[in-house]
Amino acid sequence: TGVVIKVVDSTAVNYKVQLSKNHVAYLSKNNFKKDSSIKAAPYYLTASLLAVGDEKYDYLSIALDEKLPYRSIQQINPSKLVIDIYGASSNTNWITQRSSAKEIKNVYYEQTEDDVFRVTIELNNEQHWGYSIYYVGKKLTIKVKRQPQELELSNVKIAVDAGHGGNNNGAAGIATNISEKKYTLLIAKELQRELLEENARVFMTRETDISIGMQERMKMLSTEDPDFLISIHLNSSVKDSVNGVST
Repeated sequence: TGVVIKVVDSTAVNYKVQLSKNHVAYLSKNNFKKDSSIKAAPYYLTASLLAVGDEKYDYLSIALDEKLPYRSIQQINPSKLVIDIYGASSNTNWITQRSSAKEIKNVYYEQTEDDVFRVTIELNNEQHWGYSIYYVGKKLTIKVKRQPQELELSNVKIAVDAGHGGNNNGAAGIATNISEKKYTLLIAKELQRELLEENARVFMTRETDISIGMQERMKMLSTEDPDFLISIHLNSSVKDSVNGVST
């Protein structure tokens, strides 16, 4: 919310936006508020970077002149988070990393293009345990979840998400016409039973045939803060030759 975007063209439902000199994107018109009083600056400078931690998370904050568009990339072997900030230019800033940051191993930045500022966050653990990105004022904040201290099932919280539900039937079986929402719930409940037998803590996004939107699911999961999320879906195809499992 509040990110400054420069619109250069449009389709029937999307705006074409200029992220930087060499990068564009298409974003839904429903997500925009026009403000002709804002004049885009030729460039925006970065300021200081700070990595800190609390009892559960590490945080990296990147101070900017303005709320700018960005993208994040999750990498493995070794585990890293890469954040490209469009329209930003390095101001040769300090990076401060406090000892309270436990999961963030190292932070560095580079100017990959004249107006693309890339920040790389190296992590201590091989496995990613989740992250989120948001603005606090004009500071872009990356919240990194730490690996649980004990990895036995009895020490972790697992969210099980039965896809679809209510007025959203999902796919349908060609031979049986059984709706996806019914079987995702059956599988989710079976998984819940198996996990509870192993003394895991389980959160179910739904346990009955109710309608839940994606935003509502995300809010629930943000509140519950599980260590794992298993979202169950059953896909369909118009081609008879397509079969198997996707994960």
